[in-house]
Amino acid sequence: MPVLQRHGKWMILWSLWAAQLMRQPSAPVKVSNGLLRGVLAPDGSHIAYYGIPYATTDSRNRFQGPKPEPKWDGIFDAYNENIRCSQRFGSNKVIGREDCLTLNVYTPNNKNGPLPVMVFIHGGGFRDGSGSPYLYGPEYLIKHGVILVTFNYRVEILGFLCLGIKEAPGNVGLKDQVAAMRWIKKNIRVFGGDPDNITIFGESAGAAAVVYHLVSPMSKGLFNKAIMQSGSAMSPWSLHDPTPTTSDLIPIKWERLKKDDPKAMELNKKLTMVPLWYEDSDPTPTTSDLIPIKWERLKKDDPKAMELNKKLKMVPLWYEDTLKYWDGVYAKYRRLK
Repeated sequence: MPVLQRHGKWMILWSLWAAQLMRQPSAPVKVSNGLLRGVLAPDGSHIAYYGIPYATTDSRNRFQGPKPEPKWDGIFDAYNENIRCSQRFGSNKVIGREDCLTLNVYTPNNKNGPLPVMVFIHGGGFRDGSGSPYLYGPEYLIKHGVILVTFNYRVEILGFLCLGIKEAPGNVGLKDQVAAMRWIKKNIRVFGGDPDNITIFGESAGAAAVVYHLVSPMSKGLFNKAIMQSGSAMSPWSLHDPTPTTSDLIPIKWERLKKDDPKAMELNKKLTMVPLWYEDSDPTPTTSDLIPIKWERLKKDDPKAMELNKKLKMVPLWYEDTLKYWDGVYAKYRRLK
């Protein structure tokens, strides 16, 4: 009898542990795509919606901007935590997938009124990264009554290749970000969020992207506040001169792509992503001046020439006091010289 009792206790403990791992679906909510449901966190603190498609891509024209969001019948199970955009991993391995334009929404389980929303833009030098919950979880913000949204955007060649032609205009990764913010603005109320209290924030390349959205007409009205962490559009790595070309990255056995030759887009059919990273992981190298090309930018002005006191007043900047402090230090230093 004691042996049975001991085994019974272990069975109860095992059952309690297994229950923590079981997926507990949430009630369905209706977004612009259709109905979807997420999962309740094991501790019951929040509901997570993973892998919601906010736009689509076209594999036949893979260097174009994002296409409209997909629609569906029935209920979409927002359970997939492992989606990331195609990117290089190590020296010669590619991970991720091209159909990757998804976002994750984390909302407190007990909501009182419309909640503030924070939208995170991941870093990675515009070369890698994702909105993975394993890197950017919601636990801290959930405790403070904030809805968190993270998302993927195309990186590397698929996000920033520019050949100076309409089939590959460049900067589609930034346009993915705009599409994600539009989806959030349109649907966040369904999750208990306030569409008029959205803060975008990013780290490293994500911070540089925040600056681009501050000055881009495409992003106007999609957010209300901004935070930049450890990065800026003024950083030398965040903006490349339009003159260099990525044609040098293509193996020599392929005919070099001409600027105005529509056959250049046979790249879609002939080349895998691995040769596109042939010599360097940088999708916009600064080592070639063979073909002068013009980038299609998110904005008309060069951010290197931005007038900070005029153009960065679109939304409140939470580090304004820090800027004032360093401006004072700089002014004092100049007087001492």
